[in-house]
Amino acid sequence: MLITDYTGMTVMQFAELRKKTARAGAEYHVVKNTMLRAAAKAAGLGEFNGTLTGMTAVVFGNKKADISAAARF
Repeated sequence: MLITDYTGMTVMQFAELRKKTARAGAEYHVVKNTMLRAAAKAAGLGEFNGTLTGMTAVVFGNKKADISAAARF
């Protein structure tokens, strides 16, 4: 899982990034910071201590290779 800030991206740029990550076998989703904090805490990943601000999206992959390929975009 990668956590990203997509501030400043246009809708077209974001759509293109979603296509590229999908080709790498990953999914790119916009998330609410409050929901991400709650999910991380429930999963035992700890708290983000105020680091989640702005426009947040998360990249998920099924395999480590998927995430590393998606991270290059």
